[in-house]
Amino acid sequence: MTSSNRTAGALLALSALIWIAMIAIWPLFIGTREGAATGEMAVVLDRATHLVQKQTAFRAIWIVEAAGAIGMAISGFVLMHRRQTRNSLAPLGWAAVGVGATVYIAMYGVMLGTYWPAAQMAAENPAILASAITGAMALFFLSNISLNLGFTISFAVEARSANPATPRWLAWIGAAISVLAFLASIMGLIAPPTVSAVGALDAAALVAVAHFVFIAALGFGIAREREA
Repeated sequence: MTSSNRTAGALLALSALIWIAMIAIWPLFIGTREGAATGEMAVVLDRATHLVQKQTAFRAIWIVEAAGAIGMAISGFVLMHRRQTRNSLAPLGWAAVGVGATVYIAMYGVMLGTYWPAAQMAAENPAILASAITGAMALFFLSNISLNLGFTISFAVEARSANPATPRWLAWIGAAISVLAFLASIMGLIAPPTVSAVGALDAAALVAVAHFVFIAALGFGIAREREA
């Protein structure tokens, strides 16, 4: 089982690094949507144009990110059985990570499966694309609630462990960032942003990168563990 845990730790780190890389290259390959529309449906039409123009880049990045979500789901479910923390709340935390990542996978399925057919019909019926985007946002916030609750528990348990896989200060900072992300996700689900405000989520990219750095560090620490 220890070998499986180490592999899961490495997979967790790799998944986090994938998301860091995708966030980093997003401005280069995707950029921002063109147009200065301010009305909700006008913004949807601009977004439809952007989706069609950058279809290859959008699809490639989202497929790679979905692969990262699959890796994180697998690692979460495997780490539920990690011997070093099995007599704590950590199994619950890792289960929440696995569930959250699974919902993330569903979100990418919605985006890859519905965005382009909806974008092509946006001139006649922009509400279809708006609904697809709203549905994807709901899955995004749901997944992040579960993911960040899971990482809050996992980092906190690690910080209090007799033999933590990472320095305690790193685990506590990771837990703090996870708490903030958890609360922000709850607020996003209760009062979801409009389609025209989705671009504001880009401002959270730097926070997400920092979070993924701590997650990657935790994964690498688990991958280096020895049998307890």
